[in-house]
Amino acid sequence: MMVEGSSVAGWNWNWLAEPSTPAEIQELWDCLEVLPSRVSEEKPNRWTWKPKGDDRFTTSPYQELCATNFNVQLPFVMEWNRWVPMKVNLFGWKAEMCRIATSDELFKRNAVDEIKWCPLCEGEKESSDHIFLSCYVALVIWQFISSWCKVPLVYAFEFRDLLTTYLGIPENKRKAIQSIILIASWCIWKARNMAIFDNKRVSVNHLKEDIKRYSFLWVKNRGKLVGLDWEKWCSFSF
Repeated sequence: MMVEGSSVAGWNWNWLAEPSTPAEIQELWDCLEVLPSRVSEEKPNRWTWKPKGDDRFTTSPYQELCATNFNVQLPFVMEWNRWVPMKVNLFGWKAEMCRIATSDELFKRNAVDEIKWCPLCEGEKESSDHIFLSCYVALVIWQFISSWCKVPLVYAFEFRDLLTTYLGIPENKRKAIQSIILIASWCIWKARNMAIFDNKRVSVNHLKEDIKRYSFLWVKNRGKLVGLDWEKWCSFSF
């Protein structure tokens, strides 16, 4: 340790740990080359607000500056759905952030040697966008949901679009549609895992049945829709 007031090239320093490695010493001399052009007066430092012109900060010019010169984008915040279990909400949240273990994400993390083919359709390399948006199985599922729930066909360019497509649905069915989309995504992922780990070929018909069955069970009980029965759910008339 160096004592307070020790001098290097005319500067006084308070070291927590003295530079000792060649890299640290080089960084110190690089710093010394820059300091003379940055420190010109011996007086206390202070904060100044340049846009205002008189060094004083006020909120109004800051708001004007943000409105005119900055393109501020708020981060996407997923709307969680209490009608589905926490594991389904968590899956949707992770999928939107590309945090599920698709082959391309594992490849980015050096966990696998190559990006593998989609186990559902075997037509393209596996990625989150492919599995949920462009895979043949996913396209069939979104068409099925559109027909079953009597809503416009789901078009999505990224997973986030799936999580917001329900916003244009009439309010009395909005929560149910959001639940179905989350559950359908979760079921597609389950089918993908079974194809990989259990060597089970995906059945689109079974996948449709699982989506209807899980969504009916969870929406009826967690949404406390006492009058909802299976027949009404299958015709989506409630």
